[in-house]
Amino acid sequence: MKLQSTWLWEVIGIPCKHTIATILDMRRNNENVGIPKMWVHPTYRLKTWEEVYAFKIKPINGRMMWTKSYCPIQLLPPKHHVPIGKTKKKRIRFDTKDDSAGVSRMTN
Repeated sequence: MKLQSTWLWEVIGIPCKHTIATILDMRRNNENVGIPKMWVHPTYRLKTWEEVYAFKIKPINGRMMWTKSYCPIQLLPPKHHVPIGKTKKKRIRFDTKDDSAGVSRMTN
């Protein structure tokens, strides 16, 4: 029996607190909910983690041992263009006219 799941549980694979509360309530009512492990996606189980990280990557001793790769196109960085003159700064301009009060003041 599957419970109505939340969006996060469907995306991540780990039951949310509402699902866990429902499972515990079902267990209190003597319903067969199985072991908690079956409610979690296999990705998050210890056995899967051990299988993923079982392989070891051995380091290579320096660049001399790297395999040479050949690219038919020479890749160059983009050209950098510096504009002539002083750069303009963006500044906040204040409105100095207030027609309703007849007094000039700065506003945002």
